[in-house]
Amino acid sequence: MEKIYRQFLASYLCVCLIPLLLSLFTIVKLEKNVQDSIIRDQESVILDTQHEVDRDLSDAVDAASILSKEAMVKTLAQKQTISGMELHDLCKLIDVFSTTVNQKSAYYRGFCYFYRNDFLVSNIRTYHPEQNDLFAWDLDVESDAFYQLLQQERMPSSIQTIFNKEGEGYILVLRNVYDSRYTERLACVGIVMQVEEELMRWRSDSTEAFVMDKDGQLIYGGDRAQAVCAEVALSGVTDGQLKIDGDDYLYTVSPSKLSGMQYGFLTMKDIYYESIRALRFQMLIEIIVYFAVGILIAVFLSRKTWTPFESVLPAISSSSGETQEDEYKSMKGFAHALKGLAQEKQSLENRLEQTREQARIGYIARYLNGTTDDPAFLSQYIEEGQPYRMLLFSIIEPEKSEFFVNVPQDKYVETMESMYYAVRNILEEIFFAKQGGVSLEINDCLVMLVQGTPSRDEVRQAVKTVQQALSLPITCYMSDPCLHLTDAPSAWRWIERAYHDDLFWQSRREPGVWMASRVLYNKNYRAYGDFLDHQKKLAGYLESENYPKARKCLQSIIDDDLSDRSQPFEIIHSRYAGVAELLLSHLPEEKRDIAKGVPYHTTADEIQVQLLDMFDQVQGKKPEAVIPDNKNTQWAQEVQAYIRGNYYDPALNASMIAEHFSMNLSTLSRRYKNTVGHGVLDEVHMVRLEAAKKLLEAGVNVRETAERTGYVESRAMIRAFKRYEGVTPGQYADKD
Repeated sequence: MEKIYRQFLASYLCVCLIPLLLSLFTIVKLEKNVQDSIIRDQESVILDTQHEVDRDLSDAVDAASILSKEAMVKTLAQKQTISGMELHDLCKLIDVFSTTVNQKSAYYRGFCYFYRNDFLVSNIRTYHPEQNDLFAWDLDVESDAFYQLLQQERMPSSIQTIFNKEGEGYILVLRNVYDSRYTERLACVGIVMQVEEELMRWRSDSTEAFVMDKDGQLIYGGDRAQAVCAEVALSGVTDGQLKIDGDDYLYTVSPSKLSGMQYGFLTMKDIYYESIRALRFQMLIEIIVYFAVGILIAVFLSRKTWTPFESVLPAISSSSGETQEDEYKSMKGFAHALKGLAQEKQSLENRLEQTREQARIGYIARYLNGTTDDPAFLSQYIEEGQPYRMLLFSIIEPEKSEFFVNVPQDKYVETMESMYYAVRNILEEIFFAKQGGVSLEINDCLVMLVQGTPSRDEVRQAVKTVQQALSLPITCYMSDPCLHLTDAPSAWRWIERAYHDDLFWQSRREPGVWMASRVLYNKNYRAYGDFLDHQKKLAGYLESENYPKARKCLQSIIDDDLSDRSQPFEIIHSRYAGVAELLLSHLPEEKRDIAKGVPYHTTADEIQVQLLDMFDQVQGKKPEAVIPDNKNTQWAQEVQAYIRGNYYDPALNASMIAEHFSMNLSTLSRRYKNTVGHGVLDEVHMVRLEAAKKLLEAGVNVRETAERTGYVESRAMIRAFKRYEGVTPGQYADKD
């Protein structure tokens, strides 16, 4: 008994005295803690400074990008000389740059330099080639240094710094304008910025914020900041201590995430330590007092805790089958017995609650499906009269996910349950953490009724969270907001119908979030009479055994009447049944078993394959391949030659090719695909990728390869590579 009591006493002493011991250790390290606190405060100020300056820089980059797309800039940049009328247009740019510069006080000048004709225009005036040094003179910077910056090769956008003769720094945000093939720079648009004087609020007798460039040269700051810049450039240490004019200063420097600039802050050390030193002795006295009080509290709490345990121990020892002597010598047996009782009770309660929950959810599912009209159980989760949404989550091709790697066939059902359980837990944590709702599984889909009206972006973020956590592609269908419990069955019918509509039309479904009403709502249904005319023609060709025309007519029905995604899938099913019934009447008796699968097809692709198989049985042989005539073949070769001669032009697209051959876009696309077997854009991508692979094999980087093969940006080429080659450009180059 005494041993257990000593364990209680030791536990309470640890609880009461260990924090005090840690506090004593903290006092010993007080000076280091204060220094770390100063550095953290400095980092916070640096983040504020960085946010202000980087915000202006980001706005300047956007402004330069917009100015570079100005029509007059692009037109004048292509001129070798500027005529009198064009000089009038050049003057108009003054107002454009003036409007941009007036947007922010940090913008000092805006300008555009034309490489071909050597003219320069700013928000103040235009500069003739013989006088454009006046712009650098106005900035009080060296003319050669300024124009040397403009002549440097760089990315389309860059941020540079330049200093005037007084040592004051300017920030230049530059944007290049290229020709249509991105081979020649035509102009350079720039924004000249000065760090705003708002940073003066961080300057005092003991503190100062400053900004310097990547080489350590001061852009904004005073003499103390100049000393820090010199120290950082010399030692490379970005946070430390420095003596300036006899005083100790703590400084911190952090690089910008947007440009090569660096932001810093310095603080006089003694200002903080004067008050801290006076507190040391007082804190030591207080800790000694706390030690004495802590010991008294530990003794009191240990006695108070032991009293109920002393009466409970005999009962626990008898229920667990151990002797009283063994129990009194150790707390381990007592804890084990007590834990067993608690677990048994919790297990019984959990199983009971699960049984009740399954019964409630099963009743809700029956209510949604219309087998009962009592929404009583639903009212436990959704408040009547308050808005709610219904969401249907479907896992795309779950058997191909990581859950089913090396899973035997007999474990598929168990694995599927585990997968839905994981998805359900994540979504319930997202949607039910702050509001009510209920989730249930219906027909291999997870259905959630969420109190409130989560937006499409919120649901999209939830789907993204599941995909990142479990590597499962998921699609979700949302109902419109509902107000009453009686609206739930109708909302379920809408999202279930949207789900089946999506399954029907997509041979490969895509992850995402879709509004059920938008998936199903379409007023532009094609007239049913068109389909009846096509069906009559097919019947006539079959009666006359004109199988070549019958096949063309059947293909037309598939393309025009059974592939129209604007039509509800129920209509396509109905039309499909009509065509299948027509073909069935011409099938020999022994071959009519092929029509048994008609009611079970769930996708449009399966419908098309079934109809073509039935027609082959009607015809009695496989259709002969359609050989394109020489005229179409020669025309397709001309299209391919035009693509190969212009693939490097970023403007090359199907519309441009159609215009070159004096055809409308739909005629070009249909004729080319019927002749070659794939689309015009597919041909453009294949030609470009063939050239790109040669450049990558020669060691050219991805960005330059994209520019030289007609892709506007490298991301477009990466997407094309993944679609047509199955790998990224980098993976292709590494493999090569």
